[in-house]
Amino acid sequence: MAPNLLKLARKGVLLENHYVLPLCTPSRAALLTGDYPFRHGKQAGESSPLSPTGLNASLTLLPQRLRNLGYRTHLIGKWHLGYCSWDYTPTRRGFDSFYGFYLGSQTYYTQYKKLGHKKGSQAWRNRNEVNFQAELPIETNVPPLSESLKEEQLQQLRYDRRQHIKEPKSESNEVNGGRDFRLNETPLSNVSGIYSNDLYATRAEKLIRDHADSGANSPLFIMLSMQAVHGPVEVPLQYRRKYTSSTRNLARRTFLGMMSALDEVVGRVVNQLKESGLYRNSIIVFSTDNGGNIQAGGNNFPLRGNKGGVFEGGTRGVAFIHSPLLPKTGYKYTGLMHIVDWHDTLLHVARSGAKVSNGTNRGKSASLTGEENSSGAQESKDSMNMWPAIISNTKSPRHSFVYNVRKKPLRGAIRRRNWKLIVGDGGRYDGWVPPSDVIAGSNREMKTGRCCSTWHSSILNKPVMLFNLKDDPLETTDVSYLHPDVTATLKSLLGQYAAESRNPKMPREDPLGHPDFHGGFFSPGWCHAKS
Repeated sequence: MAPNLLKLARKGVLLENHYVLPLCTPSRAALLTGDYPFRHGKQAGESSPLSPTGLNASLTLLPQRLRNLGYRTHLIGKWHLGYCSWDYTPTRRGFDSFYGFYLGSQTYYTQYKKLGHKKGSQAWRNRNEVNFQAELPIETNVPPLSESLKEEQLQQLRYDRRQHIKEPKSESNEVNGGRDFRLNETPLSNVSGIYSNDLYATRAEKLIRDHADSGANSPLFIMLSMQAVHGPVEVPLQYRRKYTSSTRNLARRTFLGMMSALDEVVGRVVNQLKESGLYRNSIIVFSTDNGGNIQAGGNNFPLRGNKGGVFEGGTRGVAFIHSPLLPKTGYKYTGLMHIVDWHDTLLHVARSGAKVSNGTNRGKSASLTGEENSSGAQESKDSMNMWPAIISNTKSPRHSFVYNVRKKPLRGAIRRRNWKLIVGDGGRYDGWVPPSDVIAGSNREMKTGRCCSTWHSSILNKPVMLFNLKDDPLETTDVSYLHPDVTATLKSLLGQYAAESRNPKMPREDPLGHPDFHGGFFSPGWCHAKS
């Protein structure tokens, strides 16, 4: 299914206990800031595309720090950290170039993002479900907003334009939305009909080739943030046909085809690195951003849970490192690691080259903690430099982490060594789902949201659950009543993190963001960035 990824993992270091956030936006925030996303109000799920919010403009992100170290920085694919203000967008946050989309859940061929489902409805909750039909975009000629509009002008425009927004008449699939694809800050309309994987692979190959041909001494950082395998579930037919004999489940068969298409992109990128002479000095990091979505062909079996929840299935993410610079490869690193740790880990490697091969220090020296910059200032609150532990296969410096947290009422999850505490709902769906049970995309399933046989209704939800992941990695047995002291300690610790958190930023929709007012594209310029 994924021979290129398998080869890289086998000749690299597989991160056996690597954790991410339950959803993609919080994971991206953690990676780029080095902070748990709840510190910045980004712990929640996807907000409406018309919600005026973004990742705090005052934060210094990983690409900005890398660029300060001389790196050329590029983002390909998904951003999903806010776009209503230009100051929220990738090219204003440290990336020299951006080729991709601001939002999520758009079609793979037309770059079209639908709007319209009422918040709280079943269709709204299941907006990542299987979709086998591409939508046709609506062309408009309304000019984009100016970057210099003042708040009073924006208020008047909101009033004027609210009167002209077309509202969906029902929970049907009526087209209402716009395109979302651009090069840097320029919308692109000439890429429709091309599967997005091909667009991203071609862009990555060009950046690598151009960087090598330029003869530049500056190092290169590419964040290839693939759309696959996120819903809607779409893939060229030749990939899906590979799995006709493997499963009768259409959603699962399509999802597997999407994995094959993703693997092909990885192979193209690695081949280009080798052809350009950059591979020998490259470090390749691969990570998912959340667990599989069983409502869109994904699967986490035998782990418990689903994307969006704090059970292991939603948060224990596939990850590995591959590099010719690694002194030893072909092993599983079992120490705890969280996606937030990549911030300080990559900065450590960027500054020092780290001691990666035969004890040779490539580049400038740096503190092995990786937590301080040259001036001694703390860069991140939660990130840890994992590089020395990973390459020497020694004990992880991380002993605990927060899966996610919200306050009033307190809910979330926390881990300390082998103990894991869940307070509140662990997330739906919260059982153990075999691959054959993922949603197949029938009209009845899509309308009712029914999923996964009848296993969900048989599970008793408890307000507080404690698991010993060493003895029970599948989270089958709550032992909170056997260890009240551990339960109380972890709940108190989670409460302390909650006290440090900010409420999720999900402001009400603003009509100024509607694509009809921006030439048919989701475009910035209709809100002011906040810090």
